Amino acid sequence: MKTIFLKIFKIALFALIAFAIACNDKDKEEQKPEIKDGTFIGTIKVNENTPAFYEQHDVEIITEIIGTSSLTIKILRIRFAEQMPVNIDIAVEGIELTETKDGYSLYGNDIVPTAMGIPFSDYTITEMNGILTSESLEFSMICGTFPVHYSGIMGGF
Repeated sequence: MKTIFLKIFKIALFALIAFAIACNDKDKEEQKPEIKDGTFIGTIKVNENTPAFYEQHDVEIITEIIGTSSLTIKILRIRFAEQMPVNIDIAVEGIELTETKDGYSLYGNDIVPTAMGIPFSDYTITEMNGILTSESLEFSMICGTFPVHYSGIMGGF
């Protein structure tokens, strides 16, 4: 009788340990990577509404997450066309964030960007969609009348 009870006890104990280990592994799988403010280095492509595209490499974007639902991006030393005489820094504030399994999805519409602290309403951002993770930033948008796409990685490495 003691032998049967001991065997049942061992089986139950083994099942309990196996269950605890399985639950612990599941918790580890479901942990979401932490997304922080950061600097991304990547490529921006601008459709100049002609057959030509303008492409600029090593574009630096600084992200700043505001609370849990808003994002500001600062695009540094950017040119949107070969003819632009100088590079400028622009800020796009009020981008909506929605949490996803891997980070955030981005959305923005009717956002007036600023350059040198001045609003540039002729280049209002519309149809902005993208993804921000702990390792990458990618988005598409219309800037004024120009379709723009950016793809970059954290720190640029």
